[in-house]
Amino acid sequence: MGGPKDRLELIVRSILRAAVAELLGASDAPAKVIISEYVDITHAFYNGPEPKMVNAVLDKIARVLRSKELAAS
Repeated sequence: MGGPKDRLELIVRSILRAAVAELLGASDAPAKVIISEYVDITHAFYNGPEPKMVNAVLDKIARVLRSKELAAS
């Protein structure tokens, strides 16, 4: 049996991967804007809890990858 990552649907995993790549590579775009864009994309595919989960996961990841930018948040 796989872990939690294996249970995520392919679309959610793809959204998270793309968002993390952008958080790592697009230092000129604010993290909050990147997160908002990918939450909006998630809303295009899901009406359930997935957008909130994507928001929470990306927020935690952004706080690690861009700790200086999000320190005041």
